Amino acid sequence: TPKEEDISIFVGTWNMGGHPPDRPVEGWIGNETYDIVVLCVQECMYDTLFEGVIQDLGDEYFKLEVASILTVKMAVFVHKNHVVKIRNIERSYEKTGIGNIVGNKGAVAIAFQFHETSFCFIGSHLAAHQARVEERNKDYHNIVSNIGVGVTSFSPLEQFDHLIWCGDLNYRLDLPREEAASLAEQGRWEALQQHDQLLAERAKGTVFHSFREGPLEFPPTYKYAIGSRKYDIGGKKQRVPSWCDRILWSSLAGAPPLVQQRYCCYDGLTSSDHSPVLSVFEACTLLPAPPPARCAPVILTFGRLSLLFFTAAQNECASNVPPLACCVPDPAFYTTLHMLALLYRKDTIVAQGAIPMKAAMVSSEDVAAAAAVSGPVAADDSAVTAVRRAREKRASTTSAAFSVTMTDRRGVPVAQLNGAHPFTLEQKDCEEAAYR
Repeated sequence: TPKEEDISIFVGTWNMGGHPPDRPVEGWIGNETYDIVVLCVQECMYDTLFEGVIQDLGDEYFKLEVASILTVKMAVFVHKNHVVKIRNIERSYEKTGIGNIVGNKGAVAIAFQFHETSFCFIGSHLAAHQARVEERNKDYHNIVSNIGVGVTSFSPLEQFDHLIWCGDLNYRLDLPREEAASLAEQGRWEALQQHDQLLAERAKGTVFHSFREGPLEFPPTYKYAIGSRKYDIGGKKQRVPSWCDRILWSSLAGAPPLVQQRYCCYDGLTSSDHSPVLSVFEACTLLPAPPPARCAPVILTFGRLSLLFFTAAQNECASNVPPLACCVPDPAFYTTLHMLALLYRKDTIVAQGAIPMKAAMVSSEDVAAAAAVSGPVAADDSAVTAVRRAREKRASTTSAAFSVTMTDRRGVPVAQLNGAHPFTLEQKDCEEAAYR
C-alpha cells in the first residue's frame, strides 16, 4: 500500500494593471493537467475573472476557495480526483495600505490540508515605488505576523509544511532605466541580479530569510508598454524595468519534498504593464495512517453527503480511531462551515470528525428531518442528549449528533446550531472501504 502521493501544483501571479485580459488566461496556465492551480492577481477590477478561469480549466476542476481584499484576489482550483483528500480549508487577509486599514495593498491567504500534508498560499501586493524598500519590508513582517491562518498565535512559517508566497512584491532593480532595459534585452540575468532589491534584502536576512526562489532567468516583468512587450523606459512614470512579480516558497524541516519544476514569465498577455509569472511544483503528500486492525469501517449517509468512519470493535480501540475521511459528491460543500459528526457505542464516543460543508446543508428541511427522529432539539441541548433522545424513542433510523459553527473570515464564531441528523449504517470490510 503506498504511503505517499505526488501531486503537481501550478502557481501564477499577475498584476493586471486595472485592465481586463486581452485574451483568455488559459494560455498562461497552458495545456498541462495539474492537480492544484493557484492564481493570484493584483489591481484586478473584475469579480468574474475566476469564473472565466474555471470555464477555461474545464469540468475536471472545481473552485476550492477564493480570498480577496479590494483588488488583490486569489483562487485555488483543484482537480476533481482529489475532492475527498482535502480538509481544514481556511482563508484570511491582511491590509497594509494607509494605516494598515486601506486594502489597496496587502495580502490574502488560503490554507488547507491535502492528505496529511499542509499547504498555505499567500498572495500579496506590497508598497510601490523605487525608494520604498523599508516600507515593503514592513509590509512583509505585518503580513507574517497578522495574516491569521492556522493557529493565529503562531507565524504561518512555523505551522504549515509548505508555504508558497507569490505576488507583486514591488522590489526593484537599482539601475538606470536604459541600462536595466539593455541588460534585459541581452539576457544578462546575472548582471541584473546584482542590483535586485529583494535578493539584497534576503541576503541581509531582513525579509523572506527562510524562503527559496528559483533562478531569475527570464526578463524583468515590469514595466512594459501596454499592448507590447517593449520596456516603457521613456514613459511618463519613468520606471526601471524590474522583477516585481515573484514566487518564493518555504518548507518546514522534515516536511515531505516540494520541488520547483519551472519558474518563468508568460508574455502572451499584454493588456498590463506587467507580465504574468508562473511556477510549477511537484509535492509529495503523506497519506493517512491505516486504521487499527480491530476497527471496522462504517459508512454514514446524510442524504447527499456520505461519511466514512472507522469505529472501534472494542472500547479500548476508541482512542486509536483515525480522523474521519469524507466522500462529498458536491465540491461546493468545501467552504468555511464545518459539521462535527459523533458516533456513539452505548455512551462512549467511538468515532468523530469535522467535515467542511455548505450552509445550505443545514436548511429548515434538514432540521425538520432531525426533529422527526429525535424530537425537538433546543438550542442548548448537548449532542449527547440528542442522541440519547433518539435512542429512547427507538426510531427506525439512527441519529448522529452534529454541531455546525459559522465563522467569519478570521475564524471567530458568529453562529452555532446543535442537533441530531438521521443516518443509515452500512458495514463493509476494511479492504472494500479503502481508507482515503
